[in-house]
Amino acid sequence: MSSALTRVECLRAIEGLRSTSTFDDATAAERRAGALAILAGMDLAAVSGALLERAADPFPVSLATLDAIHLATAIELRQELGSVDFATHDLKLAATARSVGFEIIGGPQDC
Repeated sequence: MSSALTRVECLRAIEGLRSTSTFDDATAAERRAGALAILAGMDLAAVSGALLERAADPFPVSLATLDAIHLATAIELRQELGSVDFATHDLKLAATARSVGFEIIGGPQDC
């Protein structure tokens, strides 16, 4: 599971690489199709008004806006599901997620 924001971030990153000529149009189309296939297999949580309100609240470590939305999504999912691990490669986000009780997987373990 992830935030619906993940879809936007993935596709914008690919478009950014295409627009800077890192990817040609064919490669960008291939990567976009691959990203959409992966995203189709995921449950994406809607970004609700309540979730945005939680993301606007303080966290133990200051976070960028999109990171705060991802963490607020995980907090909401944990309330619904009872247990959620948090996957990130970002050190600051990992430290903040850990500070609010998440186990970090697939990323920095020494935050």
